[in-house]
Amino acid sequence: MALIDITYFGNPLPLVVADNEAAIEEAIESYEPDYFRAVLGTSLYDAMTAGRAAKKGVYFSNQFTNQFYKGGIDPRWNWIINGTTFYYCGRNYYWPGIQNTAKRSPLANYVYWKYLSDVNPRPTSTGGFADTALENATIASVRKPMIKAWNEMVDWNNVLLKLLKSRDPLTGFLWYPEFNGLELCEPESINVYTHQIPA
Repeated sequence: MALIDITYFGNPLPLVVADNEAAIEEAIESYEPDYFRAVLGTSLYDAMTAGRAAKKGVYFSNQFTNQFYKGGIDPRWNWIINGTTFYYCGRNYYWPGIQNTAKRSPLANYVYWKYLSDVNPRPTSTGGFADTALENATIASVRKPMIKAWNEMVDWNNVLLKLLKSRDPLTGFLWYPEFNGLELCEPESINVYTHQIPA
């Protein structure tokens, strides 16, 4: 099940128009693994997927049921998903997470970019995308919100990278020893003036 849904695509990422909800949900399912492999690397993404599936805790018995489970997933996976405040190189940082109540997520920005890159982007008067043909608009007017979303995602990813390199302040051990920076395919910012667009 995807970590975000179509509720992440209101303002400032207006993507939902009449009858495209199913297509956006498919895009989320399709692009989520790509995003995570790019920003976490394959080793850490695989470890997170396995870690989220295998909860840590113990089973108890009581008078109401034969067994019940007390525990949850390793907190470090929750930090990536739900956000956290952390300490890195002498400073405190805040990572908002992939899913949150503000409905702002670097994953949503990535899906927004990829969806509009794969589907012919079309501007509307509401700032979203509707039925006018692309030839009736300038490429710059179509790309401007996409570039803004992409660059915001890159900024968030830079904070995530600091989290992945952070250590337990008491033991000095890395929180994410599975992280391998050589596996990253880090998205870079887009120059607004030259419009050098990533693939």
